Amino acid sequence: MEGVSLLDLVNKQSKRDDIFIQISESYVGRAIRTKKYKYCIIDYTKNPYKDKDSNEYTECYLYDLEKDPLEKNNLINIKEYENIKIELRTKIKKYIKDIENKDVDIKHNDIKIKK
Repeated sequence: MEGVSLLDLVNKQSKRDDIFIQISESYVGRAIRTKKYKYCIIDYTKNPYKDKDSNEYTECYLYDLEKDPLEKNNLINIKEYENIKIELRTKIKKYIKDIENKDVDIKHNDIKIKK
């Protein structure tokens, strides 16, 4: 039987540094979660009941899960997190390429967030 043992997960010894998430109930989006951050991209023009994916997404949110475990402070447009966004954007694009076999564009979110 082929597969991956879940024993490491049960013992809380995951071999993965991050998790790729598909969002399709309320939006057409994708996200990546690391131990420290959660980064999400969405295509606001797509209908989740009709469209399964997109070629172009917009950054939606970035949360620091250690400092903000309740995800109340969106850091997506905070300049100090630009390098984190670049790193997570690169990872999420690789996941989409590997899983969905497509290259996507990710636009910056232009909404101004008060700090």
